[in-house]
Amino acid sequence: MTPIGGTTSSASRGTISTCLFVSTAAGDAIVGAVNAAFERGDLIVDANGLYVQVFEVGGNSVTVSGRVIDGAVRIGTAWIPP
Repeated sequence: MTPIGGTTSSASRGTISTCLFVSTAAGDAIVGAVNAAFERGDLIVDANGLYVQVFEVGGNSVTVSGRVIDGAVRIGTAWIPP
């Protein structure tokens, strides 16, 4: 399985949608946290490839949801719960 590698789209890395209100640094930090969990085998994925998991990013607990499709991690949405 190949993890996503950044915030751009390419044939080898999956596509990441970024909210217009998220800075590139924050987006990169989220991608890094998800990639690290995936590489360690800590990303909890259900039978349909879906995941919803909380990551510590920049001192905040950020909930990230997405899907693993054909071995590629995709980030769908990231948010800080109220």
